[in-house]
Amino acid sequence: MKKYISVFEMITRSTLYKVLAVIVIMEGIQIRLFRGTMLELIGSESGGLESIVDKSNIVWPLAVAFLLITIFLCQCGCNIGSNQGYTLRRLQISELAVFWLQALYNCLCYVLLWASQAALFVIASGMYMENAIDSTNQTVVIAFYRNAYMHSILPMEDGIGWVILAVIICSCAIASATFPLRQRRGKTDFSIIAVVAMVFLLFPKGIGSDMSFIVFYMLFFILASGVFWSVYLKQKEEKIDE
Repeated sequence: MKKYISVFEMITRSTLYKVLAVIVIMEGIQIRLFRGTMLELIGSESGGLESIVDKSNIVWPLAVAFLLITIFLCQCGCNIGSNQGYTLRRLQISELAVFWLQALYNCLCYVLLWASQAALFVIASGMYMENAIDSTNQTVVIAFYRNAYMHSILPMEDGIGWVILAVIICSCAIASATFPLRQRRGKTDFSIIAVVAMVFLLFPKGIGSDMSFIVFYMLFFILASGVFWSVYLKQKEEKIDE
């Protein structure tokens, strides 16, 4: 068990500080954008919470942060500047185990990114309620149903929305773990590009957007099939030890 913990710690040390730095900077920019837009629009006809969220463009810092974190996670374990494959083999742990440990760590990083956005909306909602004149206890709840971005982060009672969120996180985690594994074997993996492209195309999801549910499930099935083929069925060809 100690060698698995050591590998997980090694993976964590390589990117955690970068991920945290990106999230902190993203949150600061988003809060500044939201506050500026809120002070400008609050009290007007277009000064509702969901309208302020849209007009503040806080989704763009999230997009940049998501892309940067994905790049950091894909670089972890690649043979760039040093032979990471040799280092991992010295730890006497199979590359399949390394793959799943890295996928687990990547998943936690994407969950942290999601949690930061949930926290952002808690802070933003509190700021809005403190400054809004005509607001009730239902104002924030209604905004999470009416605004596509807010609903994508916290789908509330939308079960399909939570499933899509889980599929996005798992797909990104697995694809970003597959990239360095394939790179160490001299192969190129494009699954992460497909996943990122689909996230940018289909996020955010408004309530009732069931087509994205179907698309994400198809994407996840294709990704899972590709991972099974490249990681498991070809482990003899790529000399992956079990």
